Amino acid sequence: MHERGREHSTDPSDSVASRLTPERTTVVVAFVLVFALGARLRIDPDVWWHIRAGAETIDHWVIRKDTFSFTKAGASWIDHSWGAEVIMNLVWRGAGYGGLMLLSGLLALTGGVFVYLMSSGGTYIRSLAVVFASLTASIFWSPRPQMFSYALTGAVLFILYLRRRRDVDVLWTVPPLMLLWANLHGGFAIGFVLLAGTIAGEALENVTPLDDRGHLDRRSLRKLCLVSLVSLGAVCVNPYGPRILAVPFETAGSSFARLIEEWKPPDLHEAGFWPFAVMLVLLLVSLGASRRRMGWTDGILVAAATALALSAGRNVSTFAVVVTPVLSYHLAAVLADRGWTVRPAQRASRPMAALNLVLIVLVLGIAAMRVMEPFHGGALAAAERNELPVEAVGYLRDHGTPGNLFNTYEWGGYLIYALPGVPVFVDGRSDLYGGDFLYDPYLVTASGGPRWERQLEHYGIGTVLVRRYSGLSTVLRDSGDWNVAYEDGFATVYERRSQSP
Repeated sequence: MHERGREHSTDPSDSVASRLTPERTTVVVAFVLVFALGARLRIDPDVWWHIRAGAETIDHWVIRKDTFSFTKAGASWIDHSWGAEVIMNLVWRGAGYGGLMLLSGLLALTGGVFVYLMSSGGTYIRSLAVVFASLTASIFWSPRPQMFSYALTGAVLFILYLRRRRDVDVLWTVPPLMLLWANLHGGFAIGFVLLAGTIAGEALENVTPLDDRGHLDRRSLRKLCLVSLVSLGAVCVNPYGPRILAVPFETAGSSFARLIEEWKPPDLHEAGFWPFAVMLVLLLVSLGASRRRMGWTDGILVAAATALALSAGRNVSTFAVVVTPVLSYHLAAVLADRGWTVRPAQRASRPMAALNLVLIVLVLGIAAMRVMEPFHGGALAAAERNELPVEAVGYLRDHGTPGNLFNTYEWGGYLIYALPGVPVFVDGRSDLYGGDFLYDPYLVTASGGPRWERQLEHYGIGTVLVRRYSGLSTVLRDSGDWNVAYEDGFATVYERRSQSP
């Protein structure tokens, strides 16, 4: 019997079969899907000014004054994403847009790993949870610095989870992470929301306990407060000093931000927000059906994440990271209370292992096809032409821009990259321009509203690049002072008649 056992265990095919269990297959498939969600081809107009800013930082050190526009030239600008932009530029130089998408996929995967580790239930529930969390969070995923915030949100929350749920104290890693975060993206404010929410929740637990799983004692709570204060000081270690602390409030508090797609509240008429709605409903249902109580800390963090998500669509990613572990815990409790559990096989038969291997290869193949799209010149060019005025910019590059250039807001970032010698009127750096400027003169002029002629004259505009059917395009076309210098189905370039050749 012993010898037969030894022979059985040394059979290579048997060893493979034992490893390719349904559980392991599920985990592999889940993380491949998460990576593919983050690395899929998506053209974001703001990516381009981040690439250009990264190049300027590498060549001339950190940017402190605006040099990309003529309307705010020389104005003080806190480039809070300078570290991420350097990384993005280096990746861009080495691997192009495809490399940026791979970086985005890796950051999505990093955040997904933390969500998986914090989730409860068996392998199947946790795998489903991480995929659903990624699907929910991916509404505004693109290769931008905010992806670093997604991964770091998961990292900080995981450190707090280890202390609260596993009695593993690695709180000393929070200040270095916050220092890194503050030099990568302005989303570092999320880290302080997590720290403050945890402190408030654990303080309440010490007064009126609610959490079935226990809470931090007063000594541990004092240490968490100290770590938070040290983290606040660590955040100030950046090229701009304590001024960086104002950035999240200036950006989120801008009145113009509500006109930017990602800063608008979630529109549940859009399919991209449906996973968010489903997750919110599932959370409410699982909390109502679960016999286990939600503690103060989970309640405060979930409430804060929900409020952030309902105020701006881009915060749905934070909601997904914070809510998924809580949802999985109570959902697993509901299933366990009703005896609805799955006992996974500890060992896979050879036919099952072969089927699992085919499934993994199939998913990897499909994901690889999606991930490789940005590296395919034709697919990338087509995607760019669908989102950016590529041909119109080519015309301006060949023929020049008489006078100053007025441009559409969402195209400004691409113009900063594609026409480095031509300062823009406006671009996606809303924190630089401020709400007043973005409303008037920009928005009023772009819509062809009152005083559009006076504003173009005031800013010395000789060239206009706008969407073909925009309000300004309509009034310019009817005006006798402007020529259509270039036009396609997407964009139109106008030049003043007096400056036309």
